[in-house]
Amino acid sequence: MNWWSFFVLLSFASVAAAWHGRLACDGGGYWRTRAVVIVENPSDKPQVGAPVTIRVGKSLPDLPFANKEAKAIRVCDERGRELKFDLRTPQGEVRRTGFLQTGDLLSFLAEVPAKGVARYFVYADNPKAWVVPDYLKTGLTNGSFEAGDKDPTDWERVDEDAQHRLFWVEGVARTGKRSVQTVVSEGAQPTWVKFHQTHIPLVPGMTYRFRGWVKAEKVQGFAGWFIHVFGEKGEWLINRVLNAGGGTYDWRPVEFTFTAPENARWATVGTVLFGTGIAWFDDASLEPADKFKQALRARVIAVETRLLTLRMNPSSWAEAQGWDKRVPLVVYNFENQTAVALVFADLRKVMWRFSALEQGPGIKVVDPEAKPNERIRPHWWFGSGILFFATIPPRSAKRFDLYISETQHSEGEASYEELLSSPANLVPNQSFERGGDLPAFWQSDQRKGVTARRVQEGKFGQWAVKLEVAPELKGQWVGWRLNTAVKPNQLYFYCGFVKAEGEQARVRLHGHWHNAKRQLCEESPFFATAPEVTGGQGWVQTATFVESPTDAAFVEFHLTTNTPGTFWHDGIFFGEVYPAIVGEMELREPATAKGLSVWLVNPLIKVFPDTLPAEMPKLVSLLMARNEYEPVQIALRSDRKVQQVRVEVTPLKNKLGQTLPEPQLYRVGFVPVDHPSGYYTSQLPPWYRHVPKGFGGSDGWAGEWADPLMPFKPFDLQPNRTEAIWLVFYVPPDAQPGQYEGQVRIATENQTISLPLQVEVLPLTLPAETELKVIFDLRGAIVGRLLAEPERLKAWYRFLVSFRISPGFVLPEPIFRYENGKVTMEASGFDEMAKLLIDELKVSVLYTPSFTYAFGWSYPPKRFFNLEPFTDEYNRAYQAILRTFYDYLRQRGWSDKFVYYISDEPHFWNEKIRKQMKQLCSLAHQAVPGIRIYSSTWHFVPDWVGDLDIWGIGPHGSCSVADMERLKAAGAELWFTTDGHMCIDTPYLAIERLLPYLCFAYGVSGYEFWGVSWWTYDPWEYGWHSYIRQSDEGERFYWIRYPNGDGYLVYPGDKFGLVEPLPSIRLMQVREGIEDYLLFRAIERALKEGRWQGEKAEAAKRILNRARSLVTIPNEGGLRSTSLLPDPNKVTELREEALKLWRD
Repeated sequence: MNWWSFFVLLSFASVAAAWHGRLACDGGGYWRTRAVVIVENPSDKPQVGAPVTIRVGKSLPDLPFANKEAKAIRVCDERGRELKFDLRTPQGEVRRTGFLQTGDLLSFLAEVPAKGVARYFVYADNPKAWVVPDYLKTGLTNGSFEAGDKDPTDWERVDEDAQHRLFWVEGVARTGKRSVQTVVSEGAQPTWVKFHQTHIPLVPGMTYRFRGWVKAEKVQGFAGWFIHVFGEKGEWLINRVLNAGGGTYDWRPVEFTFTAPENARWATVGTVLFGTGIAWFDDASLEPADKFKQALRARVIAVETRLLTLRMNPSSWAEAQGWDKRVPLVVYNFENQTAVALVFADLRKVMWRFSALEQGPGIKVVDPEAKPNERIRPHWWFGSGILFFATIPPRSAKRFDLYISETQHSEGEASYEELLSSPANLVPNQSFERGGDLPAFWQSDQRKGVTARRVQEGKFGQWAVKLEVAPELKGQWVGWRLNTAVKPNQLYFYCGFVKAEGEQARVRLHGHWHNAKRQLCEESPFFATAPEVTGGQGWVQTATFVESPTDAAFVEFHLTTNTPGTFWHDGIFFGEVYPAIVGEMELREPATAKGLSVWLVNPLIKVFPDTLPAEMPKLVSLLMARNEYEPVQIALRSDRKVQQVRVEVTPLKNKLGQTLPEPQLYRVGFVPVDHPSGYYTSQLPPWYRHVPKGFGGSDGWAGEWADPLMPFKPFDLQPNRTEAIWLVFYVPPDAQPGQYEGQVRIATENQTISLPLQVEVLPLTLPAETELKVIFDLRGAIVGRLLAEPERLKAWYRFLVSFRISPGFVLPEPIFRYENGKVTMEASGFDEMAKLLIDELKVSVLYTPSFTYAFGWSYPPKRFFNLEPFTDEYNRAYQAILRTFYDYLRQRGWSDKFVYYISDEPHFWNEKIRKQMKQLCSLAHQAVPGIRIYSSTWHFVPDWVGDLDIWGIGPHGSCSVADMERLKAAGAELWFTTDGHMCIDTPYLAIERLLPYLCFAYGVSGYEFWGVSWWTYDPWEYGWHSYIRQSDEGERFYWIRYPNGDGYLVYPGDKFGLVEPLPSIRLMQVREGIEDYLLFRAIERALKEGRWQGEKAEAAKRILNRARSLVTIPNEGGLRSTSLLPDPNKVTELREEALKLWRD
């Protein structure tokens, strides 16, 4: 029986998998056990987000999971949607790792109809699972402030600064040993500085009692607690401040009883010291007034297991030469029947290693269990991976082998026509060969202005469909539609070929998910392919992988457009795919070296735990300018454990005995990444676990990623695990040019490896002040701490400036006041820090205070001093703010250092936003002639030419080169805005190094990145972000997760006893790129001044041309590092050749 017919027989027998195979942080493994939980609602009201608690025990109806690993626990509803949960000991302590014990309590929030039941599943037994970062709050926790490390667990600091301080103290407490303390200096303005706890779930209709205790000393104003209650859309339902009074007093309670409104979802509770003095806070509680009243009842009714048979034997290495590498691809089948399935293997983890090959490597997919003549499986390349057909026995994990060759051609490549006509394709009449004037099965628009018909212009076969759309229908969706049945929670591949003609023509394939009632699904009902195809490109393939929602029953294909033009469609494919787990690289002849291996890796290339050894260098040599930093990356690996690895660099000396500074020594840290970078959104309630869907936008993958740099100290090298060491050298401005020599010594308990080290210092000094304007904002919770500790803030500023970047905003910011129609400004703290940054540290560019920020996205203008925007009084006050600040700057000679950041990512497609930007810019220019107004528009907006002085455009081509030239011709300055580009999960540090190259090539004077320290989790523990609540205009809110590492390039130094942060390898390459820019500018100046003549001058010009040719606009963006920089060695080779120009 051939594989096509076998597929046909089995496809009709397949059923939707009840076992939820892909859960958060699976580590590439699967769950073997689950408990079935029935939750009952005996009340007459539906319960939405009501708490449920299950006791861990030894038998039903308890949860019989004693001694199972806590890290692997997951909770799902019947539709497969994951829920956050809380896991605690009987004493109330959190349990996140280790093993569950009898008496532990598992809690989650459930949704159950009135007088109804709901079914939930608790999963366990996945040895590869990671600890999830998000757990549920089932109530106010740690109310006595006893638990914590550097801060009390579950409590956050808010609005802290040098005059408003927050402390976690020991020795003063109502009960236990600890409490929290607020100290507000005499004369300070009253603020809502606080410790608070957010997202405490509430049951609508339930009556709650809050109680907290306060102790005060010389409080002017009042101390107390507050409680806020919010609805499901974030609306404010209850706002109550509980005033314990002012003065001095011992512990005093405050209390508030309330009934949660019907639309209530969660509460925030926090401390209050509105005034000055000292207050302590302890023993907060928020509990149902009737502790015995429970809305829901839960019990475990069954435990189920699903053990897969492991079919993991590899295939035999082929005798043919050249196929010397392979990667295992493992496919899970949880069903009770054999699956003949279309499998997708995402090969980003593999193919980045071959990015420098012009044609890419040859591949073949081998089934080790198939008959000899059927072992090579048909496969198709799509995007970053391959599709292939596979046979997977029931309830099994089966291995396939992907062989890779740098010299042989691929084997088993199949044509797209074969995929189209395969039984895997759920689209009937996919090539439109059946029908009359109209294709069979497909429905089309037959309205005025639309011509839809079948034509003999096919790409596959004779026929295609053609759609002609008149200009008057612009903005209306028209085209072809067809629907078919699908499974929920299933991965599908959607693909087709389209062609377009017309200046405004834009087209891609679309799809709508429908539930069993033929209604749009609740979450993510729409999807589309990429790329979008425009007129004149000919036939273009456009495709996507998409996961069906949890309530999906049907999909409707939309071969539609909302633009005028002529459109052809052909070869439509939509089919179910199984994902493959991609393993580690295997070699035909694995390295046989025993003991410690040491080799060099280009610092632009990230080292992974599975990076294999290369040849040990005979010499470590560097060329360096003066006032320049340069890193060296050394990789270490051993086939056995090596204890106490030590690294030493002997003094670098020249012939005169002069020395260079000791290099900074770092060990590269690894952080886990659960999913490739992208912007992921969710509309699920907050008690659900928001899990990213799709394949993301980066060329990375889930796994361990190199990013933080830790101060080096001796460590144990684990067997068959690669580690990396960074040595960062610095040459002072006054260093004597010439050769400096030393050694790098890598020592273990019984071995020392010495590498000769040579640094050649050239007679070129990079300037102290960086002419390229580079701003990375200070962001996140660390800002409050920095404001509270001025010396720590200064250390951070010095650290950032050492990387040639500006912190953007000067902290503390000036305080603006408005009284009797007059604006005043108090700037004592600001003045001290501005002097440090501008006069001492030579920072070349800063932002005006964030108070002056006018609006962002689709929000209305900021209500300065609560005035109605664009009234006469508002206009006068707004202008007075800017005038007052710039008058202050001019008095100090700083006005040319500041840029007015008026708006972040304004939604220019909104006419209201375009209008308000013009109004605000006009007012600003009138108030301060010569003011430089900046906005990160990403795009060219014709309406704002002449209004904005500095445009923040995308480095990937969101603003075309032609439009960049138009802006420059109009007198505008250009910066790149880079949000979402510098992320952790890219195998090369490409965009970090190349942004200055893009500036150099395209005449852009700087770039900015929105955050250097925006940590939503502990970045040492998790390399991804939490989902945050966000709105584009303040009305419609959604959950969103930002790309991995977006918004930060440093790590907290506290872990190592440092007041300043620690750099990432990304930040290191930022500085390298800036220094390259300064080097190229020095070559330009030398050419202009006639320093070199003849062949040397021509060589210098060639080097500059090569620097420009290394980058191009448009490009695929910073997340696609292997596309942006296929061969990192070209950068390091170019830098070396550029420096050699300065040799005498």
